Amino acid sequence: MAKILTKDIENAIMGVNFPAKKHEILDKAQENKADLKIIKTIQKIPEKIYNSPAEVSSQTLNMKNVIWT
Repeated sequence: MAKILTKDIENAIMGVNFPAKKHEILDKAQENKADLKIIKTIQKIPEKIYNSPAEVSSQTLNMKNVIWT
């Protein structure tokens, strides 16, 4: 699977009003026409309220295809 940079995830969710629920983050990524691999990565994060783009990114770090940037 292709690698995803955390900065790409944060760019994909630009415009989310934090704090935000997972579905709001996912909706914004889809609205921003994020790459499918980023959408699928966001779908795998836990259901909870996130306080920042960095918090979303940090939830993806245990996924093999994500690289911290």
